[in-house]
Amino acid sequence: MQTHILTVTQLSHQIKNLLEGTFPEVWSRGDLEPHRSPVRSRLFHDKDEQSQIKAVLFKSSQASQFTLQHGCR
Repeated sequence: MQTHILTVTQLSHQIKNLLEGTFPEVWSRGDLEPHRSPVRSRLFHDKDEQSQIKAVLFKSSQASQFTLQHGCR
C-alpha cells in the first residue's frame, strides 16, 4: 500500500472542493453558540440535541453580514 502525503494546502483545497461540490448552499437549524473570535472571522458552534458543528464566518464572505446570537434558532 502506497502512502500519498499531501501538503496542508493540497488537503485544504481537496476538502474545499469536496464540500462546495456536495453542498453548494447549506441551511441548518440549531442553537448557535458564538465564541470570542479573531477580528477577521467569527467562530461559532451550531448544535442540536445530537450533534454539533464547529464553524467560522470569514470577514471577507457575504455571510459575514449575519449577526450571530446565542441560542438563536
